This record gives sequence, C-alpha cells and structure tokens, in this order.
Amino acid sequence: MNQQRRRTRTWPRIVLTMGVVALGLLMLGSGEKTTAQSAWRETDCPPTEPGTYCTLTAPGHAVESIAWFPDGGRLASAGRDGTIRIWRVDRSAPLRTLNSPAPHVLSVHTNADGTRLASGGRDNRVRVWRVEDGRVLHTFAGHTDMVRTVRFHPGEQLLASGACAATSRDDRLHLWNTSLGFRQGLFQGTEDCVRTIRFNSDGTRIATGGDDEVIRLWSLSGRLLRTFGGHEDSVRALAWHPDDDLLASGGLDAEVHIWTPASGDRRDTLLPTDPSALTRSLDFSPDGSLLASGAMDKRVRLWHVSSGELIDILVAHQNSVASLAFGPTDTGLLASGANDETVRIWNVTGLGLGDQ
Repeated sequence: MNQQRRRTRTWPRIVLTMGVVALGLLMLGSGEKTTAQSAWRETDCPPTEPGTYCTLTAPGHAVESIAWFPDGGRLASAGRDGTIRIWRVDRSAPLRTLNSPAPHVLSVHTNADGTRLASGGRDNRVRVWRVEDGRVLHTFAGHTDMVRTVRFHPGEQLLASGACAATSRDDRLHLWNTSLGFRQGLFQGTEDCVRTIRFNSDGTRIATGGDDEVIRLWSLSGRLLRTFGGHEDSVRALAWHPDDDLLASGGLDAEVHIWTPASGDRRDTLLPTDPSALTRSLDFSPDGSLLASGAMDKRVRLWHVSSGELIDILVAHQNSVASLAFGPTDTGLLASGANDETVRIWNVTGLGLGDQ
C-alpha cells in the first residue's frame, strides 16, 4: 500500500456497469486500478455459489445493525421499528422477533458463544437478551442520550456501549459486566457522540470513533493509549484486521483510512469514485485479505487489503447500507443490512483471492 497521503477532492467521474455490478475506480498515488467482476445473480437463501446473493425481507424493519451468530447459520438484525429479528440464512422469514421497549433499535451484537444478544436504542438503554427464549436479562441505564453502538468483548462477559450525551462527556462510553449486571468502567475523554466501538481480537484494546472526527484507542482499564486524526467529518465505522496489525476507519467524509495502531501512522487512504459514498460500516474478511465498506449511496464496496485496489461494487440495496459483517471463517458469506428493510447475503467465496 502507499504511504500516508493527504486528502484530495479530485474525484474521477467515470463509472461503468456490468449487469447489476458497477465497476469502480480507485484513486491511488501510483495511478488508478480497476478489476471487473461478473454480474451478481440473486438466488434463494442461502447463496451457495460464488457470485450469487439472496435477500431477507422484513417490511417496516429498516435495518440499522446486523450481527452474525458464531455458528454462521444465523444472524440478527436491529431496526427502526423497535425490533430485533433473528434469522436463519436458509429461511426467508425470521426465526424470532424480539420487541424492544426502544422505539428504534440502533445497534445489535452477539456474544462469543451466541447465547446472548446486546442492543442499544433511542430510549438511552442497553439491553442484554437471552437468545434461547428472548428474555431480557439486564437493562443498563447510564447514558443520557440514545445508544448508538454496543459491542461484546470477544472473551469475557463484558459489553461496551457508546452514545451521544447532551450534558456530560462522561456519559458517552461505558463498559458493563453482563455476568453480574453492573457498570464496570466509565471511559472519560471523548469529545462528542460515540458512533462506533470495536474490540481487537484478544480484547485488550478498544477503538472508538464519533462526531469529533477522532479515533481513540483505549486499554480495557479505560486508559487512553492513542488518538488518530485524519477524517474531516464524523467517524461512523471501524474494523480491526484479524491480525490486529491494521485498523480501518470510515466516515461521512467519504474516505476509508487504514491505520497501523502500533505506531499511529496512516498506511493508506481508499477513495471511492463517488463523493456521496459516505461510509457507515466496515469489516475485514476472516482471512484479512478483503475489506468491505457499506455506504449511504446504497452500495457495498470490496477492497484488496494488500494492494488497496477496489475490486467490486455490490449493487442491490435501495437505501443506505447501515451495517455489514463477514460470516465466520469458512462460510464465504458477507451480510449487509440497509434502511430498505432488507438484509442481503452475498457469497464472496474466492473473490479476489489468490491474485494479491
């Protein structure tokens, strides 16, 4: 990848299409790189062949967040209708619908063994649900504004939550003990709304981003380790590389930055061709070779991590792509949830691999 580059406002205007897939261009310091892919074909769920996708539809359920269960056969979606839907990828209807007291559920996540769900929403509360029967085990109150993001620790029974706060910066980032049901930590030092939280793979570090355009790296004890500045608008998405040696960030400046957390250096900047591609979600593939980004322009983009090349643009959603996540190792699946009341599941097996 190229070394750190300053932001540019020179956007290429050319976009070619092949079937339902748009061919993207990536502005790099060393020139433009393009790779065409064959058209994606819609099929029944689950999509078993590479280059196919399927659609899960729930009328009225404008999706704000999705999360895979560890078994790779189920996923959860949270929506503006105040519900959480639990899906099996081989069925078109939800297995279960959880009705939250929150009018809008903005974030959902599953714990490491898939027995618990966490949710956050517009009622300023964090809830922990038992998946087996849909019972609420804990309701955590402490935020003074809507909860924008929740994330389970990868190992321990801990849960982080981030929110806006109208009166105090101390209300924005919390760490909860979901086993005993109390607040274990309060992170101080955030300057504005916390929009995204991600633990690294061993849970020793927490990355956060939000409306102050700054990415912060914390220890589990709440000590601020490092800050990253490079975005020119709200940071809405973060993703750790599986090896923890890279951290991706995206936001409303239509840029995706790749950072080296150990040094704080910006390793690369990925620029979509469309300045309206304001990033809302990011995820690395389980093998770390691909980075997926979801944006307000209704598209999902796939990037080669090693080269920074934009290899595909997935076009199917009819509204902003709010959340996306690669399935567990060996599933070959990528899920994307959007405000068009759908979850799309894409079979990306072999896409761009082996030609790094």
